[in-house]
Amino acid sequence: IVSVGNAAHLEVADYLAYLGEQYDCTCVLLYIESISDTERFAQVARSVAAKKPVVAMVGGRTAQGGSAVRNHTGGIAMPDAEAQTFLASCGVIRVKSLRHLLLAAKGFGFHPQGIGKRVLLFSNSGGPGVITTDRLIDEGMGMPPLPGAYATELAALLPPEAAVANPIDMLADAREDRFSPAFESALRHASGQFDAILMIHVVPFMVDAGPIIDELARVAKDAPMPLFHSMMGTLEHKQNWFATMESAGVAMFNDAEEMAETAAILAQYPPLKAAVTA
Repeated sequence: IVSVGNAAHLEVADYLAYLGEQYDCTCVLLYIESISDTERFAQVARSVAAKKPVVAMVGGRTAQGGSAVRNHTGGIAMPDAEAQTFLASCGVIRVKSLRHLLLAAKGFGFHPQGIGKRVLLFSNSGGPGVITTDRLIDEGMGMPPLPGAYATELAALLPPEAAVANPIDMLADAREDRFSPAFESALRHASGQFDAILMIHVVPFMVDAGPIIDELARVAKDAPMPLFHSMMGTLEHKQNWFATMESAGVAMFNDAEEMAETAAILAQYPPLKAAVTA
């Protein structure tokens, strides 16, 4: 974490250039109130964004916020629409909240090259599946239909009441004997059809989630695509379950909507990177 204060000696672009050269730094997060030399910032940002994601939150995007910036550092805040256009031209992903800035940090920590927009949503609960689907579509993500071979295989694995579509609903009583083969089947058929798999895991009182997590983590270690998983609710062993899944390379979330928002932030990077390297 670097704070530039009022940038009297070194500016954001100076630190961005330095962090761009650091191999151990795989993503750069910026909070910016003003940019004194936009030409130099753009040159540095494009160079860094060609190698790693750069995510920025711009303070002072409202009239009142801009006034607060002047009172804070004496800087001139960039108007909202101008900031959007300028950062996109620099290859920088723009977010508008600290929460989204932190979600970007988490997501890029697992998948530093970002993801594509085609998502398979894998769930054991219908309501959260609907909510997350709406969030994914609102965020500009795509949810293609299931490949025919996968749909056929999944229908044979799941109860007749389950939803064999995207999103998949395996039903709330699903245990490891349903989760594991359905997930393994997804990984066999999803490559080339989807860019990431997002999982929603609601834990009802009658199901022990431990064996499910153990099976999912075992399979996830060799997964050929980015994986995200959310476990909703207050759960006694949640911290341990998160650690097990994250050690297998799965980004874990308490909230399925945050998972969807993170995926959408990561999906912005590949086209921005392509634009600055063209």
